[in-house]
Amino acid sequence: MRISFQIGVTLVAVIVLAGAGCIDGSNSKTNAPTRTNPTNATSQSTPKTYQISEAASAGDIVHTITSVEALDTIPSSYTLPEWEIIAEELPADEGFQWLHIKGEVTNNTKESQSVDSTNVYVMDADGNKFDVSTDTTIYVPDDASPVYISVQPTQTIEWEGYFMVPQQAEGLVFVGNDLSFLPEAEVQVDLEL
Repeated sequence: MRISFQIGVTLVAVIVLAGAGCIDGSNSKTNAPTRTNPTNATSQSTPKTYQISEAASAGDIVHTITSVEALDTIPSSYTLPEWEIIAEELPADEGFQWLHIKGEVTNNTKESQSVDSTNVYVMDADGNKFDVSTDTTIYVPDDASPVYISVQPTQTIEWEGYFMVPQQAEGLVFVGNDLSFLPEAEVQVDLEL
């Protein structure tokens, strides 16, 4: 009992002294050293812009765009064989066009990673972001759609997707990141459109 009383008194004394330091009326501030994270510092600056067919490293993830095709309408001939019975053309919305982008992603990390629509998108010169379409499933194999792809360590996966962008959009780039929950690195690939 006596030991717990002594611990209690000591604890109260520490709290009182700490509280007195907080209310002494001084405005002194502790100047703690600022920590910088070199990876974050890099990601906040404008990333290097790569060219089509050039390997673009975002941390340990490598994105490569292999082809880009601008289309007013996705032709019915692009329909996957298993969907031929419902094959049809898919026009872009008025004032828009489809970008049919094919690429590869390589996972150089030690853990499996997932590519999804938050990791890849198209951006124009004004900073508008265009996500991969989920309405084009009859034209893209399930295991190749960047809506969700699992990539094992050391594995390279080919993917393709359709992005709807304004016909008048300029400076279009593909943006891919390091596939982490809070991305620290990203790359841009000039789509030459």
